[in-house]
Amino acid sequence: MELFRAKYAAEQHLRASTAPWTIVRATAFVELWADILAKPMVFGRGDNPINFVSVHDVAAVVARAAVDTGLRGQTLDVGGPNNLTFTQLVAELQSLRGDTRTVRHIPRAMLRVMSPLSRKAAAALAMDTTDLRFDPTASPNAVVDLPLTDARTALEASVR
Repeated sequence: MELFRAKYAAEQHLRASTAPWTIVRATAFVELWADILAKPMVFGRGDNPINFVSVHDVAAVVARAAVDTGLRGQTLDVGGPNNLTFTQLVAELQSLRGDTRTVRHIPRAMLRVMSPLSRKAAAALAMDTTDLRFDPTASPNAVVDLPLTDARTALEASVR
């Protein structure tokens, strides 16, 4: 996926530079997906667990990394406290929005056909088939003593 290649290249550039650096790697932003999933639509089967993190939690890590010189030269992994499938995320959104529309699934076969023509379809297929779970307590690079906002709480704040 092009985005991940670009992120990797940026990380390598930082590591090779003489500037002090801290790399912050975050899982999928739950608030962004709340906007993307405004229509109750799931790409693929929607049963693949994905870790979603609140943008506010990531901002807290970035703010700390900016002032904590002990974090220089480190890569910090930031994720939410739980993993949700897209089906679960859409259900949470529908519950918060009072949305009773039927959830539409875009079949994997359609995503595979569209992938060579569309980066978004390729990304959707990857998100439906790749292990995207994260355990913030198990990662050796996880940031400690910072907020871990669960997806529903983050969605409640953003769906208003």
